[in-house]
Amino acid sequence: MELHSTKRNKNSTKVVFLKAEVKPTSGAVDFEPIALAKLAADAASSKKGINTKVLDVSKLHGLVDFFVITSVGNSRQIRAIIDEIDEMIRIELGTKPLFLEGLGSNDWVLVDYAGVVIHIFSETARSFYDLERLWSDAKVVYEPDSETADDSLMEESDEGIVVGSAII
Repeated sequence: MELHSTKRNKNSTKVVFLKAEVKPTSGAVDFEPIALAKLAADAASSKKGINTKVLDVSKLHGLVDFFVITSVGNSRQIRAIIDEIDEMIRIELGTKPLFLEGLGSNDWVLVDYAGVVIHIFSETARSFYDLERLWSDAKVVYEPDSETADDSLMEESDEGIVVGSAII
């Protein structure tokens, strides 16, 4: 499979276009992005993620439906949260991230699952970049440790919580 194509623009500058093809891993189930976002938020919270939130940016961003934002008290927690999110999503939804950025950083790691982007910050970096202010028009649709989040995208069933078409 070709991962990129190369072309030259009118100034003869070489331009590389990356091609991304999202393929679920074997055993993947059909799921809505909110199911993945909620699962990631719960996983982050279970590993002591601080002030974890899911923002609905679908009406504000052309490529992403949800941001999951969390922060950590120390750098070791970043890896623990990434590992927990990865494990939970692989087990429950059978998929893996498309992209991981900033793993060597102690400040901000970004994990891209196509329609859901997960941001894991140090507390200092979170207050500096302040994504919640930057995306203030986005609605907080889920907070794992809060009763005040808007759960209108989720409903209860006898089989579990239905999020879109997935049952968690």
